[in-house]
Formats: sequence, C-alpha cells, structure tokens
Amino acid sequence: MTVKVKKIPVVIQLLALLIIIPSFAYSGEIKVSHGNFDHFNIYMPETITAGENLTFKLQAVDSLNNSILNFGEPKKFTVSVTGSATVTPSSFDSPSLVDGLLTFSFNDKTAENGTLSITESGNPIPILTKEFSVLPGQLDSLSVQSPSTVVAGESFDVKVIEKDLFGNIVPEPIYANNLNISFKGNTEPKANLISMAGFKNGVGIVNFIAEKAGTVVIEIKDMALGRSGISEKINILNGPLHSFKLLQPKEVLTGELFDFSVIPVDRF
Repeated sequence: MTVKVKKIPVVIQLLALLIIIPSFAYSGEIKVSHGNFDHFNIYMPETITAGENLTFKLQAVDSLNNSILNFGEPKKFTVSVTGSATVTPSSFDSPSLVDGLLTFSFNDKTAENGTLSITESGNPIPILTKEFSVLPGQLDSLSVQSPSTVVAGESFDVKVIEKDLFGNIVPEPIYANNLNISFKGNTEPKANLISMAGFKNGVGIVNFIAEKAGTVVIEIKDMALGRSGISEKINILNGPLHSFKLLQPKEVLTGELFDFSVIPVDRF
C-alpha cells in the first residue's frame, strides 16, 4: 500500500523552528565617540568695556562640533592679540582643556578694535581668528587743554575732552549751559559760552578772551554730570603798543629837577 505524505511549505517550517528554538539575541548600547580635532569655537562677550576684567571660553571640537575629550597626541597652541589687550594664558597645550573647554582672562584698557588669533605650534597660519571691539568706560573726568601762552585782547580756544578712567574719549552728551567755569590766578579771561556748540564725539571747544596780562588756570565743571577738569597754567602777555602813559609829580618847585616816567601800554 502506498502512503502519500503532503509536503509542508518552507515558510511554515521556518516559523515552526523560530517557535521551538529559543532566541539568545539581545539589544546593546552603541557608543559614538567624537572625531579627530578639527577647529576651536570661541565664546566671547559681544560688548567689551575698557578696563573690564572678563573671561571667555575656548572649545575644541571635531568637524561636526562635538567636543574633543582626547586629542590623542598632545598639541601646543599660542594665543596672540593686537593692540593693547592682554590674554592669560598666552599659550596652552591640549591636555589643559577640561571636557574640551579652556577658560581665558581678558583685559584691554584702550577703546579700540582688535583681533585675537590662535596658532598651532610650528604653523604660522592661525587656526582661529576673532575680531573684537572695546568701548570706552563711563565718564570719569574732563581734560582741559589750553595754549600755554596767549596775547591780551586776542581770543583763544580751550578744548574740553570727556575721558574715562583710562584716558579714552567718552561720547557723553554735554551742554554749554551745564558748564561752570572758574579761574585761579591774577587775571580772569571772559568765556563766550553763547557761541559754544554742543560736544561732538566727546570733544567741545570754549572760546576765551583776556584783557589783563598775568597768569591763570581755568577749571571747567559739568554741573549735571559732576565731572571736572583743570588746565595747565596760561601766561597772558601784553598786547601790541597802543599808547604811552605819563607819570609825573603833581607839584614841583621852580628851578629844581624832577622825574617823570613814560610807560608804553597796550589798549587795555
């Protein structure tokens, strides 16, 4: 007698095997490490004030901006700045970075535009450049600049410059009607504040004229801002010859000699 066996499809056979045979495959964590060092990112404040002590951070990253935790072979770098700014440290090596970061101290007492550059040892081409701008600080004083010698009767200008603590010009608005002017010396010039315009870019001009010869020091104070400045000593010389002044005794005796003086004077 012949018995026919029905053929089982291959798919059903595989499913049966999956049910019978236990699975020993488990999922696991995949660790993705950073790539090789590619460049630095720098984080500096957008506004820098002259004389301000501040810090900025440098981050070492790969081409996809992942932090570099291990450079492999150590690398050395130099930090340089233009102008009068100072940066600490001025050089570093790759092991100095903690979690890919390094903190720097920065100070610049001069209001200026500058550039910070980082170069790798043995390569003069910077791998990072960052431009920065330093603004003047708060108004600290007025610088009063005057001529050392003037002639009586001739007008002269005194320049008043707004300065911060480090001598940078501060473009603070100042108006003529807020200025108080005083003098020290044996002559007193006259100020023409009516014709004085407002300060422009931190600089103003006050016009004076002196009629009496002598020496004087001019002090100018802004009453609204409470800031002041004082000039160097100014020598006021006599003007050109205008006439003669005759000095003689009121009474003389007949036949006796007497003295009299002729003094040349200017028009004042």
